[in-house]
Amino acid sequence: MDANGELISGPPPRLGYFDSSCCEAGAIALFTKQGILLMYNASNSSKHGDRVFAPGFSSVGQALFDPDDRPTRELARQEDPSYTQNPRGKGQV
Repeated sequence: MDANGELISGPPPRLGYFDSSCCEAGAIALFTKQGILLMYNASNSSKHGDRVFAPGFSSVGQALFDPDDRPTRELARQEDPSYTQNPRGKGQV
């Protein structure tokens, strides 16, 4: 929540990446020495996604946020997914 008690949205989708269609909170956020680590569910866009992955490809990503600005300032985000679905495309993350 922000200073006004309003909900803060998670990391936005990124054009050209594995998380180009959808980013939604997955597991709980972890407080680390480097910042707040958020693991999130991601989906690849058919039009604006990473061409390495199929359209609709589901995966898990990680983003790190500033611990002093909870968590409105993103410090880093993975370039590639940390976990992916079955390579044959069956099932979900």
